[in-house]
Amino acid sequence: MQDKKYQVFISSTFIDLKDSREKVSKQILSMYHFPIGMEMFSAGDSDQWTVIKNTIDKSDYYILILGHRYGSLADDGISYTEKEYNYAKEKGIPILAFIKSRDAATTPHERESDPIVMAKLDKFVENAKANKMCDFWNNEDELASKVTAALYKAFTNNPRNGWVRADEVPSSKTLNELASLSKENRELKEELSSLKKLTISRLPDLKLYLNDSNSLELSYSSDITIGTKCELVKITEQEVPESIKGMISKEEIENYNSLIEEANLEVRKYNQEVKIYRIAQEFGVECEVSIENSGQIKANNIFIDIEFPEEVTIVEGGFDALFTPKAPTLPKNPIAVAKRKFESRTSAKALAGISSMAGIYGTDYKDNTFLSGRLSTINAINFDKDNFINFSSNDLMVKCKSLMHTRVRTLKEKFLIVPRTPGNFEIKVSIICEEYLDSILKIIPLKIKKVNPDI
Repeated sequence: MQDKKYQVFISSTFIDLKDSREKVSKQILSMYHFPIGMEMFSAGDSDQWTVIKNTIDKSDYYILILGHRYGSLADDGISYTEKEYNYAKEKGIPILAFIKSRDAATTPHERESDPIVMAKLDKFVENAKANKMCDFWNNEDELASKVTAALYKAFTNNPRNGWVRADEVPSSKTLNELASLSKENRELKEELSSLKKLTISRLPDLKLYLNDSNSLELSYSSDITIGTKCELVKITEQEVPESIKGMISKEEIENYNSLIEEANLEVRKYNQEVKIYRIAQEFGVECEVSIENSGQIKANNIFIDIEFPEEVTIVEGGFDALFTPKAPTLPKNPIAVAKRKFESRTSAKALAGISSMAGIYGTDYKDNTFLSGRLSTINAINFDKDNFINFSSNDLMVKCKSLMHTRVRTLKEKFLIVPRTPGNFEIKVSIICEEYLDSILKIIPLKIKKVNPDI
């Protein structure tokens, strides 16, 4: 493993931060890396900026130390320290900024007194604070400690080219061997690509159709008549009529109220099922799956995954699997029950035989599970273990043992596609078989158009 040494450029004002620079330089040297700075060049040197840029270009990391002075100004009115910072940022060199606490005590020679220069310094500080790696320090020891930690983190998270010993660099012989192997690898890839092209011409070409089409269009409207139930509301003792107050206890009212929250969950579930059931009756499209092999050879062990968007509901079994949703059994309103008992005692024409909520909220539907076809519509006698569809919510898995070229197979299982909202959507299809190296992804467009039914 090569032992890299990194060159770290240190940028700061000189007079006020001389001790700080020296401390950081020694710390970098103790880490066995190379600190470098440009304090040995005078600001008036005509080649100063060219030398600075070349040195930054060759550095792996850039450390900015900011105190309370802005520093010597270049001809454009910007300090050399800020110009160095901007250039390192422009070149994409990792920058570690360390700003001296603005509350730290300073001597007169360590801070600016000119308001214009102070404003430039404040703006520079704000720019440096926006750097990803920025920290604050109060004294040289704290600065050195934070520089060490930051550099180790940078070496790990953002390693650079660095410098290595000449004897650790691959020799020309090794490089020639690598070049030869690279050429051989490239030639083998080209040969493999040519073989693949020859093989592709002798592959199955599988296509999937829904209702003999490679696209689907459904209609949808929310403006249909839906017989839903109203949610229950809590009752109070004050609502009990005087005529039946002696027939209802406080416990009966409290017990009824305690059941309402759970009952309303059932009501909302039932109403949603009724809505889907009515939409399925009115706008559902019964569908069957066909697989075509238009290739030149037989396809074996075909598996097709079909993913329908959440904007539709899939009902296994088609229209034959639709059953009227079962209305929930709700708690009896004690006021309504007491009224019936009272009326049965006082009227010869009183209603009789009412023993369930059907008499209070309407007649329950027959005891059929909503969309029960989802449970199993595959008759054991007609089930084809080699060619079938497995249903899992809105995802279908189609299994076909084999399919000769130029032939089409239509699966026995039917299902219903029920729209939930209008719009343009996609049905995602993934096809794989024994002859394919990778699965083939296809899209079946699904359009659900909004209509205004006359119901």
